[in-house]
Amino acid sequence: MSDAKQAVEPIAVGSKQAAELLGIGERTLWTLTDAGEIPCIRYAVTGSKRVTKLYRIADLRAWADAKAEEGRR
Repeated sequence: MSDAKQAVEPIAVGSKQAAELLGIGERTLWTLTDAGEIPCIRYAVTGSKRVTKLYRIADLRAWADAKAEEGRR
């Protein structure tokens, strides 16, 4: 058995990494999220007013695939 840890691919990322994966700016990502084009998981820590957004990798891929398909039409 190896002591080396296996790399684990995340299922969700924060907005900065999501924007980087899509090749768009973070503000553009927020605009698309607020418009309902890109889904996200919103959560807040108990007692905090700050809402954190996570983006599922699968949703980012599906959005990019849909945009690529639109470009082919």
